[in-house]
Amino acid sequence: FIGNRYGVRGSIINFLINNGIQVECYGDGWENGSVNARRNCELSSRAKIIFGIGSIGHCSDVYTLKLRDFDALMTGSLYITHKNPDLCNLFDEGGEFECYIHPIEALNKINFYLKHSGIRESIGRRGREKALKFHTWDIRLKSTFRQLDLI
Repeated sequence: FIGNRYGVRGSIINFLINNGIQVECYGDGWENGSVNARRNCELSSRAKIIFGIGSIGHCSDVYTLKLRDFDALMTGSLYITHKNPDLCNLFDEGGEFECYIHPIEALNKINFYLKHSGIRESIGRRGREKALKFHTWDIRLKSTFRQLDLI
């Protein structure tokens, strides 16, 4: 997990750890501390699963799209994050990424995908392919500029 420790993040990560999941956390407030963009890429590219927490601030049921959603998908690792309807509109849940509503669901999915590397790697690969096809900075900025009639 890469992101600062605040809100519900600590309790979700502690739940996973207390239930046998090895989680490495990076960001302000975590033992490993912050990482720069280069280190973020290195860590993410070697991860079997990138775990996301998509809630906003201290809320447990309000979600937003984050740059992290796209960064994680572009690594080719399996990305598991909160079930955010906006992200589900862009990527196929279960086909290009995986999501959860409650920490117990996250735990179950993490355990499943750790035991099924072929499925995990296939989903990660498809998520990367779609992210690179539709959601790079160049593609998104060109689309925005076209919509604003700037190009």
